[in-house]
Amino acid sequence: MRRFASSNPSLTRTSADSLTIMANPMPEICRFYGIVIRMYLIDREHPPPHIHIKYGDHQAVMELENLNLIDGHLPRKCRQLVREWAELHQDELTDMWKTQHFHPIQPLE
Repeated sequence: MRRFASSNPSLTRTSADSLTIMANPMPEICRFYGIVIRMYLIDREHPPPHIHIKYGDHQAVMELENLNLIDGHLPRKCRQLVREWAELHQDELTDMWKTQHFHPIQPLE
């Protein structure tokens, strides 16, 4: 497998542009405006498909199907930004959950 440098030390990029997990069971898939989005490996996680969000001292879990928070709390503006980003990438996130082919996703600009 050919590997390329990654800005995240727990991940490496393969020639297929997917991310391989090295030491971190929850790879970072996006970061914008101080918001970090991660997704656990499926064998360490449970349904429904979801993403983990961290913003400062706040943490939350957002379900991918309806984009509602199912755990934790985020400030209103942060929640709106994450929801906007997730709406743009909902199909890609769902596919990533199913296939476990993690890769960086374009941040919200």
